[in-house]
Amino acid sequence: MKLYIFLFSLISVVLNAKIVDKIITIVNDEFVSMQELNYEYNKFKLSSGRLSGFEPYSLILSDLIKEESVQKSLYDEGFMLEVLIANKLIHVYARANSITVTDSEVEKLIDSIIERNNTTMEVFKSELLRQGLTLDDLKKNLKNRSLLEKIKQQKIFPKISISDLEMETFYKLNYKKLKKFNIAYIYIKSSPGDSEEAKKIVEEKLKNINKELKEENKDFFEVASSYTEGPYKVEGGRLGWVKQGLFNKKLEDAILELEKGKYSDFIKTENGYHMFKLLDLGEEDGKPYEELKNEIYQRLAYKKWHGIFMKWLDMLKRKYYLDYKTNYSNYGRGFSWNKWYNNIKGSKK
Repeated sequence: MKLYIFLFSLISVVLNAKIVDKIITIVNDEFVSMQELNYEYNKFKLSSGRLSGFEPYSLILSDLIKEESVQKSLYDEGFMLEVLIANKLIHVYARANSITVTDSEVEKLIDSIIERNNTTMEVFKSELLRQGLTLDDLKKNLKNRSLLEKIKQQKIFPKISISDLEMETFYKLNYKKLKKFNIAYIYIKSSPGDSEEAKKIVEEKLKNINKELKEENKDFFEVASSYTEGPYKVEGGRLGWVKQGLFNKKLEDAILELEKGKYSDFIKTENGYHMFKLLDLGEEDGKPYEELKNEIYQRLAYKKWHGIFMKWLDMLKRKYYLDYKTNYSNYGRGFSWNKWYNNIKGSKK
């Protein structure tokens, strides 16, 4: 009897494992499993906006993911499945067109990250482990991101039309007599998808920071070292000199309104709360237009690439074999990335 019960339990476990890990979409010579969808869906729900930039949805949606309407889309399992399908299609396309990222390219990227952060490989590995990653995980993630970047540069950007007039106008507005500011920064992460408990924790942090700065007159750098969730925590939030144009307009306007030595109130954006202290303000002449043409093209292309990219993803859906084993309302073979993107753009007007 005990043996019978044991075997019955074992069969149940195996059957449940198969149910959890069933194939829900075949993508040419790859597939998306229910386990993969559940993992990415739950990871996003639990992330509270704290994304690494390596997730399939971060790679494909890029800076669109900061928008509240886009984040709401990701709370739909059908949309998340479309993201994972798109990710598989990109890899199928890359193999078919011999677009690869070599191990040596990835190693160079890691070396540059270590050099930029002025650290050692040992310390770097320890920091990765603290974030729940191994060096092999990072290499895989960097390879995926670099692969998509190569596809953008080789297949998407050449289709983007940018006139000389656009480039010259952009240069005049963004490069001539650029302002620069030396700032320190406190950043508290938050996102529209936060739970009520997470929101209360954020509110408590904001309250404590304001109390320590305004009532207890604590040093800004000391408070930043204690609370900031952004870069340069060890340096007391000191970012150093930053050129005009690197922050979004809402943040930049707040910085430029500050008097030297003063700090702003918290400024809320889609990804959290930002407080700046203006240490110094300066101005510098921009480089000649001819030296900056490629950089200007890249910046303008990045502003326009999403529209072309979404049409390209629709082309991949038509080009390669797709078999949906699980149906979600409003999604499936008929789902169009281009229509979705145009709806997102329309909702912002």
